[in-house]
Amino acid sequence: MKENGVLGGVLVPRTRRFLVGGILFSLFVILLNLLIAYAVRRYYPRSRAKKERRSRRRSGSGSGKNSGRGKHKERKRSDPKVILLVGMPGSGKSTWLKQYKGRCDDSCRIVDEDELRVEITGKFDDFSKEDELCAAMINAIVRHISEKHNVVVESNRYVLDEKFRKQIISTVPSCRLLVKEFDIKAHFAQARLAKDAEEGKRHHTYTETELEDWEVRQLEAKELFKKEGWSQMH
Repeated sequence: MKENGVLGGVLVPRTRRFLVGGILFSLFVILLNLLIAYAVRRYYPRSRAKKERRSRRRSGSGSGKNSGRGKHKERKRSDPKVILLVGMPGSGKSTWLKQYKGRCDDSCRIVDEDELRVEITGKFDDFSKEDELCAAMINAIVRHISEKHNVVVESNRYVLDEKFRKQIISTVPSCRLLVKEFDIKAHFAQARLAKDAEEGKRHHTYTETELEDWEVRQLEAKELFKKEGWSQMH
């Protein structure tokens, strides 16, 4: 009996030590797992965010390349300007252009529809070679912009032609696209043209009805300018 009591007294402390050791080991394992889980949660979102940012940058640059095909290059403030003068005959475009060239930019180049028509056909009112004229205007704009000159396009007809404007955007090297609009009612424009005719100035002849149609076409073009990438010049 005494031996059993001694043996029991020896086993009880050992059992307690094993239990305490097991509990401590279990707590250590739990704590270690918690630390690992915390570290993973802390690090993994950052890693995933970095991967997502990289993925977005890659996809963004790729989509930019694809979406840029056939579109105008990105424009900078240092790029030369293409300025379209938009207004019906008699709206004051020629007067404004003289002032702009004299006061603001005497080195700008002017692409004048009527002057080029005279060079091609010999007459300012001969419309038999308009395809050749259109190509000559685009080539002149490209040449001047390539030489880093600002270009003013003075053309009653072509600036209202969506196809012509898209040719400028797709063909001309990187440049800023600007529109200077001249708003005037048809009857005022006709009165100005009549006065110019009395003074002997050369002009195409237009009826008031034709000028009213011109006014409508200009309003329609105005809706497209911003969509095409043209900015208003004030």
